[in-house]
Amino acid sequence: MSNAEVIKQAGISQDYYYTRARYERPFNTNDVDRIAEVIGVDPYSIFDEASAKLGDVEDRKRITMSKLAKRLGLAAYLDENKEAERDADPDAGA
Repeated sequence: MSNAEVIKQAGISQDYYYTRARYERPFNTNDVDRIAEVIGVDPYSIFDEASAKLGDVEDRKRITMSKLAKRLGLAAYLDENKEAERDADPDAGA
């Protein structure tokens, strides 16, 4: 079954679906229920697979941001101690 068929049978528009598929907006539980029913799977299996891929998405975002920071010369973003410096008390040592 094609994406277009699933989208049509789930009763959602292609724009609605692809906006969510591109991570511009989240799917809600009703969306997942309708899609799961159309493709004949348990809705929880969709959540399980999505959560397993979440790490991959976060890794890709981090890598993309790092490449962008290097390209733009954003030294502060590339600083290995940025988290420690961000969380440090600005008044400590004053």
